[in-house]
Amino acid sequence: MAELIEVDMERPLDLICSQYYGHTRGSVEVVLAANTHLVGLTPIVPRGTKIAMPVLSGNETTTLKLWD
Repeated sequence: MAELIEVDMERPLDLICSQYYGHTRGSVEVVLAANTHLVGLTPIVPRGTKIAMPVLSGNETTTLKLWD
């Protein structure tokens, strides 16, 4: 279940995700998918905007192998 938050000051979505989840690995994409009203906004989310913060499943992270 997603928690609904309200942005208290103008800030970028990646910063909001970082502060909420503790990282941005895949969280920005998941939040944008759950909040289609954010797609057309400028990079800065306006104050007072409501955002549903979904529970991350853990599949949002990918492993990068530098060598085999």
